[in-house]
Amino acid sequence: AVGIPCDINTTVDDGIFVEFFRVKAATTSAPAEIALKHSSPVVISYIDRVGGDKYHARFHPVLKPEDFRGESEPAYAMMRAINGAIEDIIRRNPGRYLWGHRRWNTRPPGDYWRPYG
Repeated sequence: AVGIPCDINTTVDDGIFVEFFRVKAATTSAPAEIALKHSSPVVISYIDRVGGDKYHARFHPVLKPEDFRGESEPAYAMMRAINGAIEDIIRRNPGRYLWGHRRWNTRPPGDYWRPYG
């Protein structure tokens, strides 16, 4: 098993621009590239506090590389599904999501939108 954080800003050289909460975000394509190259499933997981000092490991439905091979850009399509799963997790309980970085800091060429002022 390999864990790769997908919800952090990356550089243009290291990633692709994929929608995250409806805004293009520089996102690593490593999980999709590895999964597609090695026909490995992707499991999105997170820890959920269920009360006091009790936590549960939670898992999103498995993403299978073969479900994305027919796409014109399979790595992009798979990363869009991964970002969508992360969005779902955050929407369920946004107060529990720690966001200590500038997720949309790297912008697509020609895009001058600045979310941070």
